[in-house]
Amino acid sequence: MSSSILPWARAVAAFAFMGIVVSGCAKAPAAEIEAADAALSAAVAAEAEAYAPAALGSVRDLRAQLDAELTLQGEKFALTRSYDHALELANQIKTAADQTAGEAASTKEAVRQETAVLIDEVKLALQDVQTMLTRAPRGKGSAMDLAALQTDLDTASATIVEGETAFAEGKFMEAKSKLEAAQAGIGGVKTAIETAIQARTIR
Repeated sequence: MSSSILPWARAVAAFAFMGIVVSGCAKAPAAEIEAADAALSAAVAAEAEAYAPAALGSVRDLRAQLDAELTLQGEKFALTRSYDHALELANQIKTAADQTAGEAASTKEAVRQETAVLIDEVKLALQDVQTMLTRAPRGKGSAMDLAALQTDLDTASATIVEGETAFAEGKFMEAKSKLEAAQAGIGGVKTAIETAIQARTIR
């Protein structure tokens, strides 16, 4: 009697053990994946697209690897699944995403400070070159197209206003780009005036 029960008991124990393995070891790390995704969303919200694009790209690459790993394990027989690598990737994503959010915030502040200084520099440069244009050579012997140069300065002035508006809205990267464009335009007018003055002096 005991000998006939023993194999049956062993079978029950084996199935019980298999159930424990399947239920306990073959589940995706849902909590860690959720935390990783939340951290990634926070990095995007911190404007990492603009201020830490390379770091954000690396985090997204890790997330793609995690998707591939989850798909790979999901296609396996339950008893052969292992989510150890998925757990490792999820933890890496969270850590990298947190660092990316911090990098974005730091870079954004640096750009804000740089752009604040640039606003004053470009506005001062515009005033100086406008004065130069007012005093530029006129009449016979002048090779300058004063009207065209004034148009260039007017365009630069409008671009400065756009840059200041973007800055006030917290769009510091956009503001910097516009101000640098205005700075380049002003510099072009200044060079044209200096070249014309030099040419007239030589004559």
